[in-house]
Amino acid sequence: MKTNMKIISLALCFVMLFCMLPLSVHATEVIENPKFWVALPAAGEQPQYDYARSAGAFLPDTAAGQQNGVEWVDVSEENRLLQPTETFQNDHEYQINIAIVADEGSAFADAESFKATLNDTAVTDFAVIHIEGVNCKAIIRFTFHLFKDNVLEKASYKKSGTMTRVCTACGYETEPQVIPRAGEVALSYVYYRYKGLMYNGKNHFPAVVVYEYGTEDEDTLSAKFYKVTYPASDAKVGTYRYTVTLRGDKYEGTAKGSYTVHLGVPGVTAKVGADKVALSWLKIQGAKFYIVYALNYKTGKFSRIAKTTKLSYTITGRKPGTKYGYAVRAGFYNKAGKEVLSPFNKITDTIEAYTLCKAPVAKGTAAGKTVTLKWAKCAGAAYYKIYAYQAKTKKYTTLVGSTKNLIVKLKNQSKGTHYYLVRAYNKEGMGSKYSTGNLVKVIVK
Repeated sequence: MKTNMKIISLALCFVMLFCMLPLSVHATEVIENPKFWVALPAAGEQPQYDYARSAGAFLPDTAAGQQNGVEWVDVSEENRLLQPTETFQNDHEYQINIAIVADEGSAFADAESFKATLNDTAVTDFAVIHIEGVNCKAIIRFTFHLFKDNVLEKASYKKSGTMTRVCTACGYETEPQVIPRAGEVALSYVYYRYKGLMYNGKNHFPAVVVYEYGTEDEDTLSAKFYKVTYPASDAKVGTYRYTVTLRGDKYEGTAKGSYTVHLGVPGVTAKVGADKVALSWLKIQGAKFYIVYALNYKTGKFSRIAKTTKLSYTITGRKPGTKYGYAVRAGFYNKAGKEVLSPFNKITDTIEAYTLCKAPVAKGTAAGKTVTLKWAKCAGAAYYKIYAYQAKTKKYTTLVGSTKNLIVKLKNQSKGTHYYLVRAYNKEGMGSKYSTGNLVKVIVK
């Protein structure tokens, strides 16, 4: 009742001001037939405050209303102001108030000739304030009844449905509208969809989404239109099926989908030397053993080379300066005694390892007291070291501690015969094998 009294008092103030204050003599345009468009109220949705309007000499009165000069009022609840986070209720009557201000030199027509419309609905009430020397202000009101969906045919996974919308107050019915058919049923995360779920000894029950037919990513059905039925448990490794049942007054039908729970994929790392590759990986929950595979680059096929319960394995007898490929899968035995292994992807789960080549074959030349050493790139090398060899003592002295270049110049070398060694090192700091046969002899004159 208090709210009604406030509205009545405000209306009386509008009338008094309208009667007491004359129209501006400078008015050059009378605003009388503006058109507005706003999202129609719908049960369960929140009110919209943005609106479109026809061209006219006026703007939103931002000093009034909640947003953009707009207020929504629940007429069925004694003209209670609707909050932006509230939702429209079915069978309620609502009113939208739009506060606007005329441009300089313009004015609004009187209530008898003002013919504004909102979504082709005629104005319910109109109040205008004329203040001399100030632009005219006005508040226009439109009353709406909520529309209720009238489903003529439900949609399913196989076909679209149809519906109309009926005004719950006056019975007006819209033209038939399409209810989009349900399309793909899928797990909500890409990882789930393409790689499954990693075993952790607990139930997973991954989230499921239903896409509208022919769309993906954004256009999904609201979860209120379907129910997902999962197996009693999915804590073990295996493949599971779920059922999605469409429900509500717009949809019907069922669809099935599947997902897997598998052992985790071991993340393999490798340390290499000149003739060996040391593999290691993290412990995988549920695994009882691990299978090591070697890749034959010529045939593109893998072969099992080891089965171990440890978290590492070293392959020896490798050729220096050669590329090798390896993979590791986790596994356990099922009730039938058969191996159950983690999934495997040839590209992402294969690690490439380059064994370190033997000491590079270097060539040396002398120009005055400067010695130039050159050598070819060594497979698996991260950097190189340069040593001087003393034939009498059979000892090596470091001349260059680290270089990534394939050529070095050693200045101020003394006259006589010198012996040099170029040795390759990998990123783990392991050096290539060498002997006196790798020495480079250079005579400085």
